[in-house]
Amino acid sequence: MAVALVAASPAQAAGDPTAADDQYAGVLGQQSGGGGAEGGTLPFTGADLVLILGVGTGLTAAGVAVRRAARPDA
Repeated sequence: MAVALVAASPAQAAGDPTAADDQYAGVLGQQSGGGGAEGGTLPFTGADLVLILGVGTGLTAAGVAVRRAARPDA
């Protein structure tokens, strides 16, 4: 009986409109917001990719150096 109640709950909830449905429900196949063919470039998010790549490379090099220094000489 509990399985039947759990299985029936999503079907009932899916049919009931809510305030969020009224606000966020769009027409299927329609895009909202920006985008399109006019710009062709991605928006600037504030991330400096050269700095991020430099930090990542530095951390990788530091990790390799620590591993080499920590291994016993054979």
